[in-house]
Parts: sequence; C-alpha cells; structure tokens
Amino acid sequence: MLQRKLTSNYLFIDFLIHPLPIFCVFITFFNDHWLKAHFAGVITGKLSDICGLFYFPLLLCAFFMIVRRFLFMQPLLFYLPKSWLVFSILLTGVIFVLVKVYPPATAFYITRLSEVGINAKVTRDFSDLSALPILILTYWFGRRFF
Repeated sequence: MLQRKLTSNYLFIDFLIHPLPIFCVFITFFNDHWLKAHFAGVITGKLSDICGLFYFPLLLCAFFMIVRRFLFMQPLLFYLPKSWLVFSILLTGVIFVLVKVYPPATAFYITRLSEVGINAKVTRDFSDLSALPILILTYWFGRRFF
C-alpha cells in the first residue's frame, strides 16, 4: 500500500490545482466581493461557508506538507498519510463551529485576521452549521490524493 502511494503520479499540489477546489475558491471570492454586496441573503451567506469548508482542509494539508518539507528536508513529492487529511478536516470543523457559535472565538478570529490586514465580518448564526456535511465531500474528494 505504501509503495503504491509513493509511486503514484500525483504531485504534492495536485489536490489544490484540481478544478473543484479552484472553482470553490473562485466562488468564495466572487460571493464575498460581489454577490453579497448586490444580493445579500441566505444563499450568499451559506455559499461562502460551503465553499470554504470544502477547500480549507485541502489548504491545511498543503501547509502541513510544506512545514514537513522544511522540518525534515524532504522533497515536496512525498507520501502524506490520510490521517493528515482527516486531522485537517476535523480541525477545520472545530474552528468553524467555534467561530460561528462561541463569541470569544469569533472575536479572536476577527482580531487575528485584522492583524494581517484582512477585514473579516463574521455573522454568528447557528444555521451556518448546516454546511458542516460538506466536510464529508472534502474527505471523499481528498482521499484519492493521499
């Protein structure tokens, strides 16, 4: 099993440059910068949550790969255990729930983003938690790359 993964044709970034995550990033950007300004409502509110929950765990996996590369001086073409994908999905889900439900976490999140120059507006809404099942699709998508 490990040998098959090591000799696969996937590069370290293939899961990020696949059309589906790129489409989700585009939709998130378009939604946040145009649709919400012109057609604010329930759909535009959930669209960013759904797309963000899909691509953020994949982005975390790429970050973990780069950190691992610099810590262990390995080339970027290497095997990353599927458990890292699962960890990234769980971490994304926990952070999403905390930011959407727990006011101190929301304030911390907005403060940290503003420190790096990102103006974030978070609407705390329990109905946003209905977007969490998209993480199952993220696992289904990502498992073939890990």
